[in-house]
Amino acid sequence: MHASIRAVKDRFSEFVRLARRGEEIIVTSHDKPVAKLVPVSPQDIERTTSRQALLDELEELRGSLAGRCSGLPLSQTVIDLRKGARY
Repeated sequence: MHASIRAVKDRFSEFVRLARRGEEIIVTSHDKPVAKLVPVSPQDIERTTSRQALLDELEELRGSLAGRCSGLPLSQTVIDLRKGARY
């Protein structure tokens, strides 16, 4: 099914219900496809859960390293090195 951005915006809940039932909606702008509204798959749900678990682990690691690392943040060191390499 194809629908314009305007139609999707005006009837978003209806299009979400269609996607929930398994329908794929191609969203168009000036008759050109720009996006797809699709149902969420079980793999998407698992990936989201896995991603959150990874983020939780990283946060725990960050907390365990707090106070043990000193100096400038790595991002600032890289910026400084890049500035120095240009001149």
